[in-house]
Amino acid sequence: MDEAHQVVIQALKEAGLSLPAGSESLQDLFSPAVLVAICSRAVALIHGASAALPPPFFPASMSDRIRLCNDLAVSIKDLRFEGDLSFHQFLYPSEEETHQLFRFLLEKIPGVSKIREGNGLEHKLRTLSSDELSASKDGDMSKREEQLNILSLENLKLTEEISELSQRLANLEGECEASSKRLEELRKQKTCLEMGVNSLSDSIPIEESLSILRLGNQGEESKNYLIDSSMEGEAISSEPRNQETLEGSGPFMKNDDICLKQQELENVRQQAKDIIARIRQRNEQNSLLAQELDKRTKVSSRSSYMKRIRELIKNSKKQDTDISHIIAETRELHRESNANQERLKRTYAIVDELVFRDAKKDATSRQAYRLLTSIHDNFAECSDKIFTLDKLHREITELASTVEAMEKRPVDLHRAEADFSTLVSENACLERAIQANSKNSG
Repeated sequence: MDEAHQVVIQALKEAGLSLPAGSESLQDLFSPAVLVAICSRAVALIHGASAALPPPFFPASMSDRIRLCNDLAVSIKDLRFEGDLSFHQFLYPSEEETHQLFRFLLEKIPGVSKIREGNGLEHKLRTLSSDELSASKDGDMSKREEQLNILSLENLKLTEEISELSQRLANLEGECEASSKRLEELRKQKTCLEMGVNSLSDSIPIEESLSILRLGNQGEESKNYLIDSSMEGEAISSEPRNQETLEGSGPFMKNDDICLKQQELENVRQQAKDIIARIRQRNEQNSLLAQELDKRTKVSSRSSYMKRIRELIKNSKKQDTDISHIIAETRELHRESNANQERLKRTYAIVDELVFRDAKKDATSRQAYRLLTSIHDNFAECSDKIFTLDKLHREITELASTVEAMEKRPVDLHRAEADFSTLVSENACLERAIQANSKNSG
């Protein structure tokens, strides 16, 4: 059942319903605020743009919570939800009821693939009307009806499991394919970035050594040039000072080139740091995707799912065949029962007419006629009581199953008591406020 819950959660995410982070099972959605928000959003998606969005917050008052949950239950009931639904299912949820509610809403949301019904069994079962089944007047027929109900329930469960497994298989295939593509892209990007970093790291030391040599050579040239200039100044004193200044500007221009080279070197180093940071980020993403891929691989393979689906289909077909045989036998019993009833009615009418004709002439015949009518009435009364007992037996069985399910259902009594106490205190506050208003108005 955990796999079915995971399929439902995945379908809720694909339908655009926001779930809390880290939600992996239905128990993670058992918070009343989360459950009400999901169901409200689903109802809004079902109704389209005309429907109101869910409330931005869950009311703090218990009476407001009950009112909100009742309104939401009425909205879902209007969508022809057949199960039991009230504020209790939202404030004190259970796995089975929540799973059933989510499946119903997913079937109603436009754009979500509906879960198909299997093998047309429901159509076949509907051909037998409830009046026809209740008209059975034989013990074997009631047993066959019980067998028919049991087999139909088992078949519906098998069909539901088939649908859940098919949907889960499709989702897992899509996710695995997307993860594989993403992982391959990240690997390619990582390879390209590593090649770029290697090329940059190889070129950076050469650049640095060349720049140092250039700086040394230019320093020597500047020193020699200054010495030559001073010697020329002493030898040729008649040259103007401005010419010396123009000739001395050459080394400073070379120093500017050195600064530019250093700036370019710093830029290259910064680019290398940025590329290394990007590589680290890509490696982290790659490791996360690899972990996610490992988690995906732990899930059962496609072949196991297909094998299980085939087994379920085989069992479903077998159940379909059994149900068809039971339906045919039940109809045959109905025909025999109706024929016997008609024969009995005709026989009784003939005997009643003959005895009544003789009863007009003889006192003994009149006594026999009274006995005949009393026997007929008593048997009719016994027949009605038998049918009533059979109906009561079925109702008792249904109630016993309901009680058993409710006993298995976890109920937080402390939470229910706390909510009840809160509701009582809120009602008391409202009563005091009403009394105060009435006194002030009086």
